[in-house]
Amino acid sequence: MFELHVFARSTAHSAVLYWDKPAAAGAGAQYTVYLGGQPVATCGRTHFTLTDLRSQSDYQADVFFGHQCVGSCVFRTTPVKNRLDVSEAPFWARGDGKTMRRQSSLGLRLSFVVGLPCSIGMSLLSSQILSLIYHFDTPEALRVTAELLSLSSLTIVLFTVVQSTSGILQGLRKQRIPMYTLMAGVAVKVLLNYTLIGMPGINIYGAPIASLTCYTISMLPNLWYVRKYTGMKLDLKGILLRPALATALMGAVLALAIRLLPSGRLWTLVLVALGVCTYAAFALLTGAHEVAVYRDAERAGCNSVRGVAQFRVRHQAAHQSDYIQHYFASVSAFAGTASSFATIMERSTPSVIL
Repeated sequence: MFELHVFARSTAHSAVLYWDKPAAAGAGAQYTVYLGGQPVATCGRTHFTLTDLRSQSDYQADVFFGHQCVGSCVFRTTPVKNRLDVSEAPFWARGDGKTMRRQSSLGLRLSFVVGLPCSIGMSLLSSQILSLIYHFDTPEALRVTAELLSLSSLTIVLFTVVQSTSGILQGLRKQRIPMYTLMAGVAVKVLLNYTLIGMPGINIYGAPIASLTCYTISMLPNLWYVRKYTGMKLDLKGILLRPALATALMGAVLALAIRLLPSGRLWTLVLVALGVCTYAAFALLTGAHEVAVYRDAERAGCNSVRGVAQFRVRHQAAHQSDYIQHYFASVSAFAGTASSFATIMERSTPSVIL
């Protein structure tokens, strides 16, 4: 289903060829590059740069692994303006896969660092948040809506992981995989919605259950394919366990504060601020984020305190946009879920819900 291809990025007088690694190619595999039917070079990596080409000219390149044709492509040398050079700062890619695996690990870590506290915090404060934003005619309507939102908020962390893994697979030119996994999840969601909502004992609670199942079905194969195509070893301690520990401690503090503090809109804002501050503190205490920075610095050869500090500054500057993107994605999911359930409750009759 995913056949091999050769791709080209050209400038006025050069072109970079890159291709997928054949399944039969092991360590030390050699590739022969042909240009216009003539062999021009042999290389041991899945990319090669052609130089001294004529500007505004068409070329055909072929890549062979032994007697097996990896693929062919036709390209034209044209002047370009600005292109992202991943071999320069802040990525420093060297074609050995380390940068790809490090960036993929960072994306997954951010998903759990941001998604887990959003899910648990929203679940614990579902009733307070709904009371802050919406007006309910009866306490029963608020209770049912809060229960639905509390269950549905657990999809936030699944949603962020699906986003990250989909982006990684798309970057690896495996765009069809997240599309197929999401289609499978949606199909199961539709089936569960139809089945569970029709059961009197489950009723409308079947909707968040179906959503949780949908994103789980999409997430698990995505994680497997990310591990397969990047060769990345999933560091469960750094990616999942440390954020989970910080989130659990935050949840314990919030649960205690909910019992001790009075109810009201002002106190809801206090609880939200308390959750944010306590999670930040516990994340620093447990090393939910910093442990990865120091590990990456060590791999980059920064052994001194000053070297680690400089690497940390470059790391934060390079990935600040990633943190912002994941943050706003989680906030959008948060607001959308709350609005959807409030709308359902306002437009539904008690006989349909209960």
